[in-house]
Amino acid sequence: MGVLLGIVAYTVRIPAPVTMGMERQEESIKESVGISNVRLQVPLFCQYPSLPTGCEATAAAMALQYWGEEVTPEEVAGWLPASRDFYTCEGVDYGPNPEKEFAGDPFTTDSYGCYAPVIVEAINKNSTRCQAQDCSGEPLSDLFGYISQGTPVLIWATVDMEPARVGNTWTLENGEVFTWIAGEHCLVLVGYEDGLVYLNDPYTGQQACYEEETVEQRYEELGCQAVLVYTAA
Repeated sequence: MGVLLGIVAYTVRIPAPVTMGMERQEESIKESVGISNVRLQVPLFCQYPSLPTGCEATAAAMALQYWGEEVTPEEVAGWLPASRDFYTCEGVDYGPNPEKEFAGDPFTTDSYGCYAPVIVEAINKNSTRCQAQDCSGEPLSDLFGYISQGTPVLIWATVDMEPARVGNTWTLENGEVFTWIAGEHCLVLVGYEDGLVYLNDPYTGQQACYEEETVEQRYEELGCQAVLVYTAA
């Protein structure tokens, strides 16, 4: 989670079907009460005090532990490529690309965060039990299908589901002007029921419930970014 924020063009990626472990799939059926009522039992972690801007790593750790991988949020944060290379040259502010690396340091308060591709790469390179798949671009309602199959999904939204705000702007190496979305936050989608959405929130270390319409709005404001985390085949 960054305390600052922006709106960027995002490439839609349509993922292939996910293969789940049989044991977890059976558990998900037990947790489901009809197709319109699902809640996964995903572990809860709080990003504070060690990861004040590390909501992405904390959310990923929750999903990984759900599948039985003993890893801490701090360890996942260590997997992330990170850069504090912010500088000004000839009046132009430059900085890292959050789609390629964590902008700042998740262990500090004066940092930003990272986007879905960074989490996918970190999990696929470092996890001993799981894989991740970028399903950014899918409507929020489509993500419920993964939940009903027992697969948690990381989504990008905002802290407390407050409206996104335009944050700081800097120029990337390729010359593109990037604007951070202030209030950016990563959470774990774990359930849905009668127009409500359940999310494990790294900011509080608790499960939160919001109206589906509100979550959908914030999800779209962050570019419909989502990551599946599942057991490796």
